[in-house]
Amino acid sequence: MSRNLEEGPQHIEWITYEKPWSRLHRMMYRYGCIAICITGMSPHIEIAAPASSAAPATNILGKGVLTMKILVTRKRFNIRNQYGSIRGDGLKDTLPCVLPSGLFITIHDKGHIATMLNSWPEDNIKAVVVTDGERILGLGDLGCYGMGIPVGKLALYTACGGVNPQNCLPVLLDVGTNNEALLKDPLYIGLKHKRVKGKEYDELIDEFMQAVTNKFGINCLIQFEDFANANAFRLLQKYRNKYCMFNDDIQDTKGRLSAATARSTTLFSWSGVAAVAGAFTDQILKDMASFNKRPIIFALSNPTSKAECTAERCYRVTEGRGIFASGSPFDKVTLEDGRTFIPGQGNNAYVFPGVALGVIACGVRHIPDEIFLLTAEHIAQEVSDQHLAQGRLYPPLSTIRDVSLRIAVKVLDYAYKHSLASRYPEPEDKEAFVRSLIYTPDYDSFVLDSYKWPEKAMEVQKI
Repeated sequence: MSRNLEEGPQHIEWITYEKPWSRLHRMMYRYGCIAICITGMSPHIEIAAPASSAAPATNILGKGVLTMKILVTRKRFNIRNQYGSIRGDGLKDTLPCVLPSGLFITIHDKGHIATMLNSWPEDNIKAVVVTDGERILGLGDLGCYGMGIPVGKLALYTACGGVNPQNCLPVLLDVGTNNEALLKDPLYIGLKHKRVKGKEYDELIDEFMQAVTNKFGINCLIQFEDFANANAFRLLQKYRNKYCMFNDDIQDTKGRLSAATARSTTLFSWSGVAAVAGAFTDQILKDMASFNKRPIIFALSNPTSKAECTAERCYRVTEGRGIFASGSPFDKVTLEDGRTFIPGQGNNAYVFPGVALGVIACGVRHIPDEIFLLTAEHIAQEVSDQHLAQGRLYPPLSTIRDVSLRIAVKVLDYAYKHSLASRYPEPEDKEAFVRSLIYTPDYDSFVLDSYKWPEKAMEVQKI
């Protein structure tokens, strides 16, 4: 193995591997890498296409021969590449890549999950985001390639909420995959069998939940992410009153929709997560505009290519009366009459970072739905009339840290009022207390505290 750093973004490190492939696969599995890069002489890179793609691997930097390279992040988070993909001409279904490491736990580790958790280098874990990779965004079953989701969510814990990244643990539970393309792909790094279900699956989840709380404490926050509906709802009901946990796709989504509609109860909304581009046809948009003065259109599916309609289509068909929010960002839209609209992003990043910060700050044992409802009410209060005039349903993302701070304070107020908090004494100034916990990437000063005593004080005393 050779190792070298190349010019480019500081969060990228290149690790070059020769054969054998078994060593390569083990290394990929360890670091949670998603895409394999085939390269020759540095810095030439090619991206290997999934088995489902008929297109050849696309060379994006040059030509080369038979050396393997893997992208490994040097930093824990990079919000810009949260759901990033490296794409090339003719390669449209590349899987997410350039993702940092997380902890992979497989069905074959059942009975030894405590040992797996002990292998993680950090012991002071306050928040865990876990997925089994079965329903990733609008992409479906990605198996162990779903690791990018817990990594990305925890990146937002830090970027939007100020949670210390050293206190965060991304986990993927690999129980197999029902994605035939992955099962046939010789480069797939996960377990190559159909998904394990039923009793054995439930026993794995039970052991995981118990092992996490045994090691990191009963107050350790566990966020379930992108589980298929068949498991998501029943696992939420099973664990919500036993552990400090929530399901992002169920409770956070309810929170962000409530936030949008709470701003004005006179507006009527049409929302969708069909993951079908164009599902909101022009006729649907026209009908909404015909019996609503300001129709709200939620095109919430991710990624952008699967949004039910575009922001431009919404504004043009509704003649600028539509208020648009999407799961992934769209550029601002200027109509022929000169009016410019800024599409809102109906992303639960407005919800879970602030909730998580508050839950961690006061040591909440269980997270009731009321916490998400009060969060929604507060987000609605952050939206001004000026924001609505611009077509926004949510506050600007540039204010997300301040919004998350205020949400965390609301969570503390509720938790202490309803005896849900476990950290005592109760802080008198809750905002100052939360601020003291917020992580910033600033370096501590290494300048020595150097000073001198008065010259007379340093004279040697004569006896």
